[in-house]
Amino acid sequence: TVLSSDESNPFLLESSILTPSHSLIQMSVDASWHPGYDEQNNHVMNGDGFGIGWYYRSPKRSPAQLINNDESIENGEESLPRCAAVFKDILPAWNNLNLKEICASTVSDCFIAHVRAASP
Repeated sequence: TVLSSDESNPFLLESSILTPSHSLIQMSVDASWHPGYDEQNNHVMNGDGFGIGWYYRSPKRSPAQLINNDESIENGEESLPRCAAVFKDILPAWNNLNLKEICASTVSDCFIAHVRAASP
């Protein structure tokens, strides 16, 4: 699992999920990287899927604005409502083109990513 949060410095998901030596892709391909690895209980790779979740700012109206019929959105990105997004798949992370495209084009200040290890 990779978790990062830095509200003052949003970044491309790619910089934490795809490119580091401990990336989500690397954790999928080389399961021995995981803490607590034991050859008896772990597989060489984790090809059972993955998931990422992140927060982003959106110009959509917040629930409070919808209830109050408030059409205005304050100036500045900091005043925009935070929304959550999730992308997951049961196929391996190393071969998922959508994961690569999403991470290369998504900026966030808070995300979580994990590798699914479900094989016996």
